[in-house]
Amino acid sequence: MSDESNQRVPLMPAGWYDDPTPAGEARYWDGFGWTTSISTNGVTSTAAIEPALVGVPPVRGSEFRAHRRVTAPIPPTPPPVTMTQSAPRSPVGAILAAVIALVVIVALVVLLTRDDEGDTPPPNTDVPATAPAAPATEAPAAEADPAPSGG
Repeated sequence: MSDESNQRVPLMPAGWYDDPTPAGEARYWDGFGWTTSISTNGVTSTAAIEPALVGVPPVRGSEFRAHRRVTAPIPPTPPPVTMTQSAPRSPVGAILAAVIALVVIVALVVLLTRDDEGDTPPPNTDVPATAPAAPATEAPAAEADPAPSGG
């Protein structure tokens, strides 16, 4: 027998892979079995692994890549504003708000007081279609004869 027959061939390349247990995000595979080294949020620690899982190789494509799990950082929450604190005010902002309010007021006054200058149509004097005209009850008066007949 040669020395080469005593060497084992790795099942998968050594490296960090998705942890097959719920202990961490990633677990180190040494090429032949899972180690106790785990990583969660970039912090390395150790955690036992069940003996039945030690020799089960990682799934191809489950190599751990930290960028795959990176989420946007949560921005710090500003302190709440209390009644004793006041936000700094800009004089430019106050002037701009006053100008906008003045423009709105002037526009409302112009709209409410303007004269239509005869643009309004005359009121409708037609009899509605649902109300029939009243029938004439009297005959028109006969015209008087301008010249009496003499005779």
